Amino acid sequence: MKFTLAGLCLMFSFIAHAQTSAPVVCYDEAAGRNLLASQKVTLCAGAVSNAPVICFDEASGRNLDARQKVALCSGATSNDPIKCFDDSYGRNLIAEQKVELCQTRR
Repeated sequence: MKFTLAGLCLMFSFIAHAQTSAPVVCYDEAAGRNLLASQKVTLCAGAVSNAPVICFDEASGRNLDARQKVALCSGATSNDPIKCFDDSYGRNLIAEQKVELCQTRR
């Protein structure tokens, strides 16, 4: 398969644009949730997909406020923070400690 330099540049430009746009897509998908703009920014900054919003939605029903859900799910690339949070039941931890234990570190 033969690629031209212009074709390769276009392809890499598209890939870079897709990665760069992920935080904006995440931010847009966070609309409709009862979040301040600053919370949506925190949730989606550096996102590589809409996973933080999916995680945020999955955090419902776990007796967490919006601030805790944002802390748990910002930087998420999967539902692992939710799985971790659920797995922490039965430990002598309050919700804030569970969030700190399971949040994705950047």
